[in-house]
Amino acid sequence: MNTPLINTQVSRRRIVQGAAWAVPAVAFATAAPSASASAPAAIAGDLAISVVDPAADGSMNTPIYWGATTQVAQYGDMPPAITITNVGSTTVTNATGTLELQMQNMDGTSQIAYRTQAREYVGTFVLTDTTPLIPATTASRTYNWTLTQTLAPGQSVTIPFQYFTPKTFANPDFSVLVYATVNDTVAGDWNDTDARVGFVPAYSSSIFAP
Repeated sequence: MNTPLINTQVSRRRIVQGAAWAVPAVAFATAAPSASASAPAAIAGDLAISVVDPAADGSMNTPIYWGATTQVAQYGDMPPAITITNVGSTTVTNATGTLELQMQNMDGTSQIAYRTQAREYVGTFVLTDTTPLIPATTASRTYNWTLTQTLAPGQSVTIPFQYFTPKTFANPDFSVLVYATVNDTVAGDWNDTDARVGFVPAYSSSIFAP
């Protein structure tokens, strides 16, 4: 099931149009330095995070699985991964952060965030669910993540993850806000948080046997 990690540069940030709600303002708190400004000195242990864009053409190529099975419930246009970049001056091991999934029906009638979940897809990336066992229907599904791969200064790694949902589930079209953070030595700087919104067309668990 494991796939190779993809080393890459952090891409230009984009929020999918037509999302059911606005991405938190913190996701936009980026300011490009002027051309004349000199680059700041690298800081030890400084990391940056980016949620990978959904497909720009709106193609539904991200699978959402039925629980622990390999059965695909539906395909959506969803953020497929996060990218972590070492923008500091020292090697970092065991980088950590958070991942949050917030789901909302596109008809605007309800939020059922806890129905869409995520799990790690590669051995060096560990997701630990921190959501209460039976969260409120308006709650987010939240995780702590750990990257056991070492990141040298200037190195980036893109970590894919999988979406899944319980079998007992039917819904209209819905969207999912994917919000990620990274912990580093410069707490709260602009590159420690990022978010994207993905879209999934309606489906029903009744099309599969229990």
